[in-house]
Amino acid sequence: MERVHLKIGHDLACGVCGHGFEDVLHAIRDCSLARSIWDQLIPIDQQAWFYSGGIVHDQNRRWILGFNRYLGNCFVLDAELWGILDGLAILIGRVYDNVLIQPDNLEATKVIQEISSEGSNSTLIRRIHQLLLQFGQW
Repeated sequence: MERVHLKIGHDLACGVCGHGFEDVLHAIRDCSLARSIWDQLIPIDQQAWFYSGGIVHDQNRRWILGFNRYLGNCFVLDAELWGILDGLAILIGRVYDNVLIQPDNLEATKVIQEISSEGSNSTLIRRIHQLLLQFGQW
């Protein structure tokens, strides 16, 4: 969210697939060309794990934990939102009181910031907003 706020890489569309935002993760994993290569290299039963998950680190960028969730086949946006939701839930369970979410997906950032929890048709977004309220950050 901070990268979007600072408009870092804001206007860089992917030159291969035309996706509205190209970041490192998009270039090496989520671009349609990269994804077609990964899909050939990674066994089908492990692809959901590869395309989903997250990490938690402290303010000094020291690793705290990693996590993933089996989602089956889903859209990248849904996987990103599940990662945010799971990460927030883990942090609340460990009694952290301040978080900075840095998704690698501009769409996820936009839907969380722009859609109010009452106006969203997405249970994922409503739940993310509820957890952010517990941190006093929404």
